[in-house]
Amino acid sequence: MLGAEKVANLWTSPGARVDTVVTWGRKPNAKVARVLARMRNRDIVQLEDGFLRSIGLGVTGAAPLSIVVDPEGIYYDSTRPSRLENILAGCTKESTALLDPAVIARAGRLLAQLRNSGISKYNGGSDFTGLAPASRRRVLVVDQTDRDLSLRLGGAVPGGLRMLTNAALSEHPDAEVIVKIHPDVLSGRRSGHEHEIPNDPRVTIVSTWVHPATLLREVEDVYVMTSQLGFDALVHGHRVHCFGIPFYAGWGLTEDRVPIVRRRVARSIEQLVAAALVLYPRYVDPVTGCRVGPEETIATLVAHRRAMLAARDAKLAGGLGAVLTA
Repeated sequence: MLGAEKVANLWTSPGARVDTVVTWGRKPNAKVARVLARMRNRDIVQLEDGFLRSIGLGVTGAAPLSIVVDPEGIYYDSTRPSRLENILAGCTKESTALLDPAVIARAGRLLAQLRNSGISKYNGGSDFTGLAPASRRRVLVVDQTDRDLSLRLGGAVPGGLRMLTNAALSEHPDAEVIVKIHPDVLSGRRSGHEHEIPNDPRVTIVSTWVHPATLLREVEDVYVMTSQLGFDALVHGHRVHCFGIPFYAGWGLTEDRVPIVRRRVARSIEQLVAAALVLYPRYVDPVTGCRVGPEETIATLVAHRRAMLAARDAKLAGGLGAVLTA
């Protein structure tokens, strides 16, 4: 994905000659890389998972099908502009693509592909929500993992999940409020903020890993801090309330509860999709190792998800058969 001739590891090859220092986002251990880059007078580039990542979770070792390569910042750090923000703000040469009818038409086709397929960042969740048939409107509140850097660097409000849930309850007095737990928490690899969920009869907690598109079909408004599920909700045509500053906030597409000073340009959903899925990330085919586009990556994830669900169904059927014949 990097197109590098050689990749040297800092710890195993500390004296290696390098042209660029690469680090993973804004994690604490990236400080060493930034110091090294300054000492050697080299450029530094931040990497992070792309927005169409994989079937499984990164915390369980699933390899990404996309990454972002950002020499200016990183998309979840709202304290400084990232390459993605600069594209959307009209500050780069790439920004001119957002006015290109061919690029916008491609983004429109990508929107249709995403809506039809339901593909998101992680795609291993169930198509079954476990929710009872709806007797009234539903709104969705999205939790994130504890100590998620995107919360701190994304200006998320303190006590975010409690505030989100209370706002959803207050602003939709006749609705059922669905609180979605993050899949990393459900995997046992991270902790979340379940203790902040108010005890209210209108609150229902989804504590299984549900595919985002399946859940979005059940709800109307969506309340987030900085979760990518807010971007998914915009793709699927929902109204999104942001209690932080994710990459998709501040462009006139979201209801923003935190002031956003730098972002003064209104963008369409097609322009947002073009920037976030076409111009910003890089994609690779998991079989050939060749660079591909978002369209091919969506198709790959659809095929992998279909195979995963078939295998899961076959395993379940086999298990039930054993129980019934015992």
